[in-house]
Amino acid sequence: MIYRYNVIGFLVLCTIWFGLTLYFPSAIEQNEKEYLEKKELVSKYNTLKEKYSKDKLKQNKAKILEFLEIFDIPYKVKKSKRLKKDIVSVELEYANANKIISYVLNANIQVHSMKIEKVSEYKILFEVVF
Repeated sequence: MIYRYNVIGFLVLCTIWFGLTLYFPSAIEQNEKEYLEKKELVSKYNTLKEKYSKDKLKQNKAKILEFLEIFDIPYKVKKSKRLKKDIVSVELEYANANKIISYVLNANIQVHSMKIEKVSEYKILFEVVF
């Protein structure tokens, strides 16, 4: 009788061991796949974070300000309380407006938003939000 329980116990342990040997390799492979997918997502997130970091935005703002200073174009820098961002406002004549706006668009400068308003017949207001 005891021998029968030992055999049954041994067979139960063998089936458990056999099941685990079949289950664990596939489970490990599945976990590795999930880990690699999550790692890829994290790396993509980090590259986006680096691309749009505040340091990059400050560098972009410095590029525009340097460009405006080189050509002696008067500008104002305001701090928006609602957006918590810097706004560079430039009042331009129509002759200069095309060059400056195309510089901002073609220089691969990431900005939060841009706004162009007509101030008078000969002037426009160009605002860049960082």
